[in-house]
Amino acid sequence: MSSPLPNFREEHSAKIPALTLLTNLGYQFIPSSECLAMRGRLSSVILPSVLRSVLKHKTHIFMGKAYPLSDSAIDKIIQELATPAMNAGLKRRMKSSTTP
Repeated sequence: MSSPLPNFREEHSAKIPALTLLTNLGYQFIPSSECLAMRGRLSSVILPSVLRSVLKHKTHIFMGKAYPLSDSAIDKIIQELATPAMNAGLKRRMKSSTTP
């Protein structure tokens, strides 16, 4: 007995309302080919140029005053998001189990 082909209409019926909602919230749709070019490699999950542009307009509050993010802070944020330390929890756990 052969399995039925997947119903791709269900995928579209879920994606189209989500894309409509995100577009109405101000997000811009970027085709997958452009996303790949902007990411630089398939394993990257962020769009560094888009993130940098958004972060340039963000501020942080310190002692009641708003300050823009510096270029070095933006670089660090992008680096941290692009290469998360997936084993940091394991390193912390290993360290705590070896100390008396």
